[in-house]
Amino acid sequence: MLEPTTQTAAQQYVFRPLAEEKSELFTNKDVERFATDEFCRYELIGGEIIVSTAPRYIHQLLSMRIAIQFSKYLEKIRLAKFSQRPA
Repeated sequence: MLEPTTQTAAQQYVFRPLAEEKSELFTNKDVERFATDEFCRYELIGGEIIVSTAPRYIHQLLSMRIAIQFSKYLEKIRLAKFSQRPA
């Protein structure tokens, strides 16, 4: 059974096996079975399923602004080229 036990400030949910199922950890097959929302990121870490929702608009806006400034800086000192991509 998949039961949400924790919600973090970053809109992350941690799913752990129920107490009676503690001897069995989640597997990749469990992640495939429960990963129904294409806009969420599902990760299997230590037998727990971690679900992260899509970043909010302000996160995307600030991330883009930081990337632009970082790219300008790298071009100015001619050290490297920068490209931003989703995680």
